[in-house]
Amino acid sequence: ALLLNDPVLAVRHTAALTLAVLGDARAESAARALAQDPASEGLPQPHFVLGSAALRRGDLQAARRELLRAVALVPYHADALVLLADGELRLGDAPQAREWLYEALRFNPQHRGAHERLRLARGG
Repeated sequence: ALLLNDPVLAVRHTAALTLAVLGDARAESAARALAQDPASEGLPQPHFVLGSAALRRGDLQAARRELLRAVALVPYHADALVLLADGELRLGDAPQAREWLYEALRFNPQHRGAHERLRLARGG
């Protein structure tokens, strides 16, 4: 956490992602700072962290916005695609959720979470 204000972008980025992996509450504000900074807004991971946090809070529109940004930056980001599907399932749009899941599986055919969610999106 002491490195979140480091002058080196790579250090701030790594610190924010490490906090996110550890479940530290400071990760979201660190990711937001990276996502809003012109020098780092093109990095997909801060948007993924923000999308994940928004999804956990139930803010489905913010989750969609951030996860779509992550996928726009890295179209093969299977975890972001799976979380987009989670949001669509929560909104009741199973067909869109399936599309995101098929896309995730196209890039990562072994993604266990995508397979599990696809089974749920199909209704069992």
